[in-house]
Amino acid sequence: MVWAEIMIAAGGSTNWELAFMGLPSIVITIADNQKAIAAELDRQGAIINLGWHQDVTIEQIGLVLRELIGDRPKRETMSKKGRELVDGNGAKRVISKINSMSA
Repeated sequence: MVWAEIMIAAGGSTNWELAFMGLPSIVITIADNQKAIAAELDRQGAIINLGWHQDVTIEQIGLVLRELIGDRPKRETMSKKGRELVDGNGAKRVISKINSMSA
């Protein structure tokens, strides 16, 4: 992830890592529990959601990939949106909340 400029990924929990890294991603969902997250990340501009894997074609992936490669401002915006969504401090917030509940 560190050296990549664009990622093609499934819609799982890796999407949070990709967002944290600011890595523009093209996402294909492969499980029902990924649909809502992929749709929301797309709506917020952090990824491009191509939808359900059985409905996605190689041609569609190629077209979207070529468009994204050629659109540096869009990649920069996606990168920024991802980093705004995931700051990497979630575990600290959970621990803080747990500690405040037990105090």
